[in-house]
Amino acid sequence: MAGPRIVAARATSNDYTASQRLKLGLWLFDIWECAGFTSMYKDEERRYMSRLLVGSCVADLKQRPLTMTDAFIVMDARHGKTAAKYVAMAESQGLLKRVRDPQGDKRKTLLRPTDELWQKFNEEMARIGNDVRDLIEALADDYGLPETGAAAVVVKRRKGAYNRHISRAEANPSFPPRNLTGASFGP
Repeated sequence: MAGPRIVAARATSNDYTASQRLKLGLWLFDIWECAGFTSMYKDEERRYMSRLLVGSCVADLKQRPLTMTDAFIVMDARHGKTAAKYVAMAESQGLLKRVRDPQGDKRKTLLRPTDELWQKFNEEMARIGNDVRDLIEALADDYGLPETGAAAVVVKRRKGAYNRHISRAEANPSFPPRNLTGASFGP
């Protein structure tokens, strides 16, 4: 799970309009502040817990549950005690459970998402998926998407569609606070 992601090379383009770049920038703020359970936590917890929780679900979907060493790598923690602290926090919140490796080394402990975490993960991924679709629709609203070499996207416009990306781009500038106090869900 660790290591750099390989991204296909493509020609870069600065053909996005100012309005499209604004919508992308606002969406990026949303991702930094809200996606992947970050709104559930404050300060240092925001970084480590979101990576641990999303990472454990992704690893489980790939049928390769996290070990404690994997959790350390996924969280990008500098010390093993840091990883252990946040794994223990996730366990106490009922989001992760430790199980023995049923097929391999019985001494190895795996971290598996609980049903509660799966429910939250599925809700969050649906929210992000819908938000990406809205973002693409809002970008296409500005006379279509520029040719960048990225995958072609066909957007079926909804009649009278006016989603939050369009309304935020047209509103007075506001930036999300660094620490959100209201959690959308959590312990």
